[in-house]
Amino acid sequence: MDGLNSTAADASETSDLAPRPVPRALMRGTSVGRYVVLEPVGSGGMGVVYAAYDPKLDRKVALKLVRTDAQGKGTGAALQQRLLQEAQALARVSHPHVVSVHDTGGYLDQVFLAMEFVDGGTLRDWLKASPRSWRDTLQVLIQAGRGLAAAHAAGLVHRDFKPDNVLLGTDGRVRVTDFGLALREADPGVAPPDDTANPNETGSRRSVVAGTRGYQAPEVLAGRLADARADQFAFCVSLHEALYGSRPFDEGFGEPPPAPRDVRVPMRVRRALLRGLSLEPRERHPSMDALLQELAQAVGVSRTRRLGIAGLALAVLAGVGLVPYVREHHEARACAEAASLEGLWDGARQDAAARAFAAVSKPFAAEAWTRAGPLLDAYAGAWASEVRGNCEATRVRAEQPEEQYRQRGVCLERRRDELLALGDLFASADEEVARSAVQAVRSLVPVSQCGPEAAALTGPGRQTEAESPALRAQVARARVLRGAGRYAQGAELAREASERAAPGSPLQAEALLWFGMLRGLAGDARAAEQSLHEAVLAAERSRQRELVATAWTWLVNMVGVQQGRIEEGQRHARHAEAVLDSLGRPARLEQELSMYVGQLFWRAGKPVEALQHLERTLALQQQELGPEHVDLAQTLHTMAIVLRSQARYAEARDVSQRSLALREKLLGPEHPDVAASLHMLGTLAREMDDLPTALSLQERSLALRERVLGPEHPDVATSANHLAIALTEMGRLEESRPFLLRALAIRERALGPEHAEVGLTLNGLGVLAFLLHQDEEALGYFERSLAIKEKALGKEHPSVAFAACNIGIVLHRLGREKEAWDWHRRALEVRLKTFGERHDDVAFSLTEMGEVLRAQGRLDEAWNHHERALRIYRELGRDRVSSASAPLRGMAEVHLARGQGAEAAALLERALRLLEEIPAPSQDLAEARFALARAWWVMGRREEALAGARKARAELEAAGESGRHALGEVRQWLSRHEPRAVAAGRVP
Repeated sequence: MDGLNSTAADASETSDLAPRPVPRALMRGTSVGRYVVLEPVGSGGMGVVYAAYDPKLDRKVALKLVRTDAQGKGTGAALQQRLLQEAQALARVSHPHVVSVHDTGGYLDQVFLAMEFVDGGTLRDWLKASPRSWRDTLQVLIQAGRGLAAAHAAGLVHRDFKPDNVLLGTDGRVRVTDFGLALREADPGVAPPDDTANPNETGSRRSVVAGTRGYQAPEVLAGRLADARADQFAFCVSLHEALYGSRPFDEGFGEPPPAPRDVRVPMRVRRALLRGLSLEPRERHPSMDALLQELAQAVGVSRTRRLGIAGLALAVLAGVGLVPYVREHHEARACAEAASLEGLWDGARQDAAARAFAAVSKPFAAEAWTRAGPLLDAYAGAWASEVRGNCEATRVRAEQPEEQYRQRGVCLERRRDELLALGDLFASADEEVARSAVQAVRSLVPVSQCGPEAAALTGPGRQTEAESPALRAQVARARVLRGAGRYAQGAELAREASERAAPGSPLQAEALLWFGMLRGLAGDARAAEQSLHEAVLAAERSRQRELVATAWTWLVNMVGVQQGRIEEGQRHARHAEAVLDSLGRPARLEQELSMYVGQLFWRAGKPVEALQHLERTLALQQQELGPEHVDLAQTLHTMAIVLRSQARYAEARDVSQRSLALREKLLGPEHPDVAASLHMLGTLAREMDDLPTALSLQERSLALRERVLGPEHPDVATSANHLAIALTEMGRLEESRPFLLRALAIRERALGPEHAEVGLTLNGLGVLAFLLHQDEEALGYFERSLAIKEKALGKEHPSVAFAACNIGIVLHRLGREKEAWDWHRRALEVRLKTFGERHDDVAFSLTEMGEVLRAQGRLDEAWNHHERALRIYRELGRDRVSSASAPLRGMAEVHLARGQGAEAAALLERALRLLEEIPAPSQDLAEARFALARAWWVMGRREEALAGARKARAELEAAGESGRHALGEVRQWLSRHEPRAVAAGRVP
């Protein structure tokens, strides 16, 4: 079986002599899940790997089909489900040196893994291509070892490590692949078989050994379950083969063969290798990390020793020639020491962080560490490499000017401060830190910004001699606290640093900038605005042009987006653009400005322009950050909000699904941002009339938020509120009430009784009361909601228009038509100003205004309003959703008021067909059917009218509480129009 875990099997079923049928290769164009097969690229006993195309994300992937039985025989759904679970565990291992698993699923009786497609060959191919030095070979294997260590950190064991399962991409990166035999280290059971399995008889049953002969550890061949130490053994066999050209134990276990005389490998490397090849697992290195550290140190020691020996030999030959070589030797050693991670991000600090995350009780914490730890490892490694490269370029090779060395060094010192601060934060991680761990690492300023091209830094990398290292470190901690979501704490550190820094210094400008940003993120936009203006002036005085650009960009956000002062925000954006132009438009700053300008247009009621800027932001992020970064997920989420506002629901759903997929992959399925995406998808499903899906998604969002945030978090209230809306629209009115009351209580406690979100919940309670025909109670809820929203959002916000429209609807039902008209007109004016003519909400307002006009007897005007609403729905492509039936029914009621039964019936038949095709809730169907029955009666089609009304009555009886009042109207009509009533003369 090529699987991830299994139970033992009878010897008769696992005999090595039994022929295994080869699965038929899939044809080009075959669909496996959403993936389209292109061509086979590899195969083995465990399955077949194909190159495939992912149409959803427009990329090439490697698609591996894993067989669920060693002989090609299906072993049932239970085992396939187990394989899927293990494959999904692999998908959560995110590391630069492990092939990424994008997706998993079932295909017939197999499991498929959609993986990163690596364009390149295997380690074995690389070794055969040309002779390799021991140093180059070791550096490649160390990269592979880091990938193996990442899997171990996630609790997984590879069990089939060998040169064929290590890929060297054309991008130069090494990746470990083919985890087809991997399983969780703690899993019980007997390892699954492989096509190279070695049977060990045990009575009438036997264990089947996993892995490839020649790389298997002795304990595995003895039938014991493989653990991480068995992977270490296989790694050392592969390293021995790569260095010496042969495996050490092909002739049986014993003493490893002596090193060939013609192969020169440092003794320290060989000692580390031999320890990893110990036949007793307990005698090997404590972990892969320990082995890799020993090998990495051997590379560094060998270089310095070689320099020293070379210098001594030349001294013997040339006397004074010793001096430059000794100096080079000392400088190289000094560069290596400067790049040391000891005390910065070494094993002790990593262990402290791991313990802190493990102590957090929330379910997402462990996964957060699994994802954030390797990211920080990679960042630390990049920093060390850049520090050493900068030092050697000037001090050893003398190819970089001193000023450039100093400038890069200042930049790298800042990155060191951030790395140290984040390590401290992780070592004391709590729920808040765990929730933001991946974003915190991703928000670190890239080390690449300190590269050789950084000779003329104009931003936070510059400093004066008077700057205090302690103050610089304090500002670095403030920056890191932003990434971790601790805005108030970071703001206090930045404020204190700004007061202690030298007036007019670059550090003061930077501290003021971060104080403003963090105060804004903490919710104090006014204080943020003042500090950001001060930061602009301080940065101009100290000639920090990047700081100037950043401050103007954040003023766009704080003034224009957060406070709604659109014209001022636009002026700030022009300032930011001008500074960016003078800097050559750095990618990071351009992304940020584009995002905030997009949000500014959205705030100004210009969704088309907003979407253009957000799409540009996304393109810039993909170019700078790659296709998989948490910032892309947030941009996609914002785009979905804007698309939803334009009633482009299908597009919004597709974009939101991309955001969800990124968040699940990068943050894990238990992260709060995943709940936010589920919530958005649920909202979109409701607006697309898919109420069962909407309810399911909101239930998932609510359950996830309760688990990871706790029952009293405001986001829990958001999910509860929207779950109630879905239940309400499904006619399950009494079920929705507890969720609305819970949302109201949470929001009032957490946010205060006058917060805008309290107004949203009051609106939901008003809708519920309206549907229950508790009209005065509904009016009270809507008026309270309006007052809160006006105070929090201003009188021209779309949410205020929503409340005004609802007040108009209730007043219309109460017969207060003039008041109703005024409220509807106010709502329409705001909606037209915000969205323009072509929007769902505008069409809705026009429909309700048509109903008021009809009640006033102004039939021509009513017809025009309904016709205008229907035209908007058609232009939006929304003529196939339930809301589009409302103007059709309104126009039909105008015909009925004029006694035009045939014209009314034609419109109502269209509306009913539309509702049946969706399909709409039973109450909507019943009300349309009853209106059609009334039209047929006017036409004289009495039997059809009575049959239609009776069917409507049955549908309303099944609808429950939500259909109670409409049911009363239908029963009353039938009581007047059924044959007995006609005979009694009760029908005119």
